[in-house]
Amino acid sequence: VGQIMSTDVRVARADQPLGELVPLFASTGHHHIPVVDGERRLVGIITQSDLVAALCRQDAEAAAAAQAS
Repeated sequence: VGQIMSTDVRVARADQPLGELVPLFASTGHHHIPVVDGERRLVGIITQSDLVAALCRQDAEAAAAAQAS
């Protein structure tokens, strides 16, 4: 595995705003990005599907809040 794996890995921070991940996915062509904590330890993986679902939820919540006010 070590001979064929990518070593220049793009990562997302666990506290990173979702909107910052859109260009990261778009520019790299990756479908999965490792998520690291403040000490750069792996804490998870985010997929394009995860990102789209979360952005849709945020948009729906913002629309609901706007209608309520």
